[in-house]
Amino acid sequence: MSIQRKSTILAVAVLVAAGGSYFYFHRSPIVTDKDFIVIADFTNNTSNAVFDDTLRQGLATKLRESTFLNVVSDQEIVQTLGLMGQPADLRLNQYLARQICEHTGSVAVINGSIGTSEDGYVVGLNAVNCKTGKTLAQEEVTSEDKEHVLAALGKASTGIRTSLGESHGLLSQFDTPLVEATTSSLEALQAYSRGLKAFNHADIETSLPFFQRAVNLDSNFSLAYAALGTSYFNLRETKLAVENLKKAYELRDRLSRRDKFDVSCQYYRLVTGDLEKAAEACKQWAQTYPRDSKTAR
Repeated sequence: MSIQRKSTILAVAVLVAAGGSYFYFHRSPIVTDKDFIVIADFTNNTSNAVFDDTLRQGLATKLRESTFLNVVSDQEIVQTLGLMGQPADLRLNQYLARQICEHTGSVAVINGSIGTSEDGYVVGLNAVNCKTGKTLAQEEVTSEDKEHVLAALGKASTGIRTSLGESHGLLSQFDTPLVEATTSSLEALQAYSRGLKAFNHADIETSLPFFQRAVNLDSNFSLAYAALGTSYFNLRETKLAVENLKKAYELRDRLSRRDKFDVSCQYYRLVTGDLEKAAEACKQWAQTYPRDSKTAR
């Protein structure tokens, strides 16, 4: 082969590679930063009930840290179920999640699953268009054992965010490891999740034992302390509210960026009474997550 022919082939190869790289880094996102998504309950194909309620909460924490994706809140889901004439505590299976997706004008549902394989546990995420049912993105991560399932879920969550169109630049800023943003204990995360479910159904007194169990299982679970503080505040138990919100603030470095803003706002407003610092923390929260201050979702 002549030197000229080799040079021509090399040049074509370089152009193809460059074109492929350009397409990869400049492809259109599957969803936009104006779209909303609904998170369905996970399908638990294992015999271990510890995954029930737990993994959906972990996924929600990871997705809500994103400044690109918009997640329909649990409060709006409860309201939508009421408008649909459905019980507020109905399990959000794939079919019902698609109905809620359409009712709320959202574009996609993320279905999660966990099963077993020879290599351990398999965590799967599947984003589908809620109108057509077409798969938009998929991720599957294997965990060697139960203790590493949350880490696997965190990895899958990051993957689905990338596949849906979130930039690597944003991910580098807003991608706190899941076991840091929540807890390394599946049991603690399950208790916290069930506490939130009761809280969102306006059953605050029922939520308290769940939140208390969560911090008993993991004394560094900042989100659970914050939930306890908020619950006690709503029940006008000021001393207990201050005690738990203070603990949540002390552990704030373990939180995602979004939850850190939330805890800081509550701490300065309700614990120290420093309204200037509270306003500054809330302002930074609104600037980073502007949709949080403009929508009830």
